[in-house]
Amino acid sequence: RGGGRRGGGRGPPLSAAEQRRRADRKADAEASFFWQQVEFRRSAPDAARSSRVAHQRRGHEARLFGERGSGDGSSAPVAPVDAYDDIPVEVHAGSRGDYVPLQDFAKLDVDEMLMANVRRCGYAAPTPVQRHALPLALSGAGERDLLASAQTGSGKTAAFMVPMVAHAMRLQREGEPVRSRAPPPGPRDTPAVPPCLVVAPTRELAMQIAEEAERLAWDTGIRVACVYGGAKARPQLASLARGVDVLVATPGRLQDFSDAGFISLTGVRHIVLDEADRMLDMGFEPQIRRLVDSASSGMPSPADGRQTSLFSATFPDGVSRLVRDYTRGDALARVTVGRIGSTVGGIEQRIVEATSDKWHKLEMLQEAIAAVEGPTIVFTARKHMASWYRKQLLKGGRGEGRGSLSVGVEEIHGDRTQGQREVALANFKSGKSGVLIATDVAARGLDVDGVAHVINVELPTTSKDIDSYTHRIGRTGRRGRKGVATSFYVPGNEPKHGNADIHAPLLQLLEENDQQTPSWFLELPEAKRAGQRRV
Repeated sequence: RGGGRRGGGRGPPLSAAEQRRRADRKADAEASFFWQQVEFRRSAPDAARSSRVAHQRRGHEARLFGERGSGDGSSAPVAPVDAYDDIPVEVHAGSRGDYVPLQDFAKLDVDEMLMANVRRCGYAAPTPVQRHALPLALSGAGERDLLASAQTGSGKTAAFMVPMVAHAMRLQREGEPVRSRAPPPGPRDTPAVPPCLVVAPTRELAMQIAEEAERLAWDTGIRVACVYGGAKARPQLASLARGVDVLVATPGRLQDFSDAGFISLTGVRHIVLDEADRMLDMGFEPQIRRLVDSASSGMPSPADGRQTSLFSATFPDGVSRLVRDYTRGDALARVTVGRIGSTVGGIEQRIVEATSDKWHKLEMLQEAIAAVEGPTIVFTARKHMASWYRKQLLKGGRGEGRGSLSVGVEEIHGDRTQGQREVALANFKSGKSGVLIATDVAARGLDVDGVAHVINVELPTTSKDIDSYTHRIGRTGRRGRKGVATSFYVPGNEPKHGNADIHAPLLQLLEENDQQTPSWFLELPEAKRAGQRRV
């Protein structure tokens, strides 16, 4: 990707021509591998499972469901949802007509095999976005599009994935040609023609969504695949060669595989754009438009019966343009839970005055970690600071008698390889490590049960980035649980450190969620300049 060097970074840079030749050789090798895998699957489509494969399958089932794998849902943890009771909900069902809100997952009108997996996942009382978006998507398959906004951590994934798996199962049950499952007619027609597609901005979020899809699709015959950049292509290509009914993908890798002919979008009946605002922030609008535009990708249009859903916590102008251009306006249902861009009221938000000195912040971080028991995610704004804080926490800081932490510390950011990131996340999820330090790469989509505490060591420094605060603290207090978010606020406008520019939107978030606001925060010069001083 530009600036390539010989010998792992040693020697002169490669010429542009040599970089192209290497990229072409790599693309040719991947194509050869994929079509070999396709031919193998075609020649032995009904090969019996070996005992080894069956054993691996049982292990995968245990990893997916954990203690929830008893099959009756009795061991599933049910999160309290009382915290959502007072949150306002606005619903516009569109021209498709009325719908019946979902009051209990037990009342879902879906295939019994899917219902069994819903029970195993522990879903019981639906959150507000699930209560409305889920039945709207289910009842409007092929006829209604959906735009849903809810606070991060409020159960959006289940709100679109349950209808998506139900949609794929319905196509199977009714005998409609789900092209991803049918034998391709020609030697170079890909078997990966998914009827259901989810596009997400980051690999971490895509992996989280795919894992939930696998739980819901377990033993249904629905095949789930996940493709994302920053990882080796061959394992993903091998998965696609088996055929796929529900595909979860990041925009760049999906575009690459589609351009190479590994994936065909001509069979898509149901597409979900998750965290659409984040994808636009990351510059993916051209890829998204190319993917959903029928003339560019061959994907069926809304007029052909394609259902399009967009889910996110915020909806800026760019997302509104996508909605206008690629959904059926008259048949568009809208669900808004709370104020767009707000936070979950069940999170206790603590604002602590800090300086820009990293050693001072380190001492504050050690105290904050000790103050709240349970898994903790620490957010920094810069990759090298995430590594520095992890190193210092493992050493015990300045060595003033504190000692190192009694739990492991992991880090996730853009300078870590995909393998390192997956190991770090696995260690944090399993409880092997109790602290995860991350940049905003992990702020969206990470769904780890029981995160007790989020600490913002470095807050955003511009008001346009306040949404990152919302998404960061949304890693705790998920699905009605309680959580704590501690943020280190640096007064003033010191470059790269001062938080004065976010004072007004941060105060708004605190007040609308009835949070206790420190008096020092209300007496800051930036508060007075904005006319926000309180008596």
